[in-house]
Amino acid sequence: MAEISEAQIQRLEKIAGQFAGVVEVDAAEVTAKWDEYYTTHVQPFIDTCNKYPKIAYCGEMAEKAFKRCGECMQAVPECKKPSQEDFMPWLQPIVDVITSSGEKCDNRSDEFPFQKSFAELAQVMQWLLLTPEAGGLPKTFVAGQLDAADFYLNKVLKIAKDQEEPIKTDYRNFVKQLKVVVKELCNYIQEFHKTGVCWNPRGVDFKGWAPGGGAAAAPAQLTLAERLEAVIGDLQKAADKAGSEEEKEPSAQSVVEWEEYYTTVVQPFVDSANMYPETKYIAEMTEKAWKHCGVTMQAATVTKKPSQEDFLAFLKPIVDVITGSNDKCDNRSDWFGHQKSFAELAACMQWLMMDLPTPFVKGQLDAADFYLNKVLKAAMADEAKKPNFRAFVKQLKLVVSGLADYCFKFHKTGVTWNGKGAALADFKA
Repeated sequence: MAEISEAQIQRLEKIAGQFAGVVEVDAAEVTAKWDEYYTTHVQPFIDTCNKYPKIAYCGEMAEKAFKRCGECMQAVPECKKPSQEDFMPWLQPIVDVITSSGEKCDNRSDEFPFQKSFAELAQVMQWLLLTPEAGGLPKTFVAGQLDAADFYLNKVLKIAKDQEEPIKTDYRNFVKQLKVVVKELCNYIQEFHKTGVCWNPRGVDFKGWAPGGGAAAAPAQLTLAERLEAVIGDLQKAADKAGSEEEKEPSAQSVVEWEEYYTTVVQPFVDSANMYPETKYIAEMTEKAWKHCGVTMQAATVTKKPSQEDFLAFLKPIVDVITGSNDKCDNRSDWFGHQKSFAELAACMQWLMMDLPTPFVKGQLDAADFYLNKVLKAAMADEAKKPNFRAFVKQLKLVVSGLADYCFKFHKTGVTWNGKGAALADFKA
């Protein structure tokens, strides 16, 4: 039998890598693009922060976190994926920034909108740990942090309106530049790390690596025969995985656990919303949307994936709730905190149309958090309503976290339909 050549084994390794989700990248380009991103987009934000002593810490922390991330971008083309135990200590400077930025937020301070929006920016660094298996794609998560920061950025713009130049321009630049930092990070991730940090499976050990210094030891060189054996093993794993996914169908367990989630988590929230005439519509809309979602979970076990047009028609009761919940929001009302936080909760139901629902659902809790705090503040001013208002907040949070857990368990990459099922149009609950 003819011997396999170096060119042939390289082709096989590339094919096996594609099945395993390994993306071949140019190491120099990964680093160069990060350096360009930092210089062009991050540094101007740092410079703006450094002009004002009370938010200068934002510039210092941004520099610390984003430079450490840049060092990580140097490592990934050269190193194999490290263990959690090895990677987390190395990320400690970033963890410190994420923690400290939250601790710096003081809602009694005039700088609170700056503090809070930067704290949301710092959170984007968690992208370094995200994969579909870990609960989401990094780009989706990073984009969600901009939504979480948006309310506070609008507060900064409101403050800027009353300032003289050059403060007005600088405050507006703070908003503009923070948004650009997040958006351009999304673009960088999309180009090089779409499904998580793209480590080099044939690289050196991360534990011995240092910025600019490489690793302590290079990996041992394998013979062509050993490399061929490794490729065969990788292809077999990919085939086994593809086969198991092809056979996978949604189980009745997904319906059972949805009903359990509704009874133990959603129903108490419905009961809480029913306590007051002003929030009774929240109870009615929650019941309508979540019960129809339960019907959808039943349908998914016995029907094949529908067209976008057919599915949207099927989801009409949920779409009506999402739209109606926003229409009910009135910022002149004493119940605005309840109204707006519920509108964010109702938007969770958009998960049914998403490829990666878990991070989206979690992001809605961040979006609702400001308004839930308004409800808690109102509770402090009324002893009679305090227990019920606090219950409303607690139970709404449980509804969201419970939904995120359910999505992650049964519908991690979108609603799981039955490939051998009937048409959705023929389904009867």
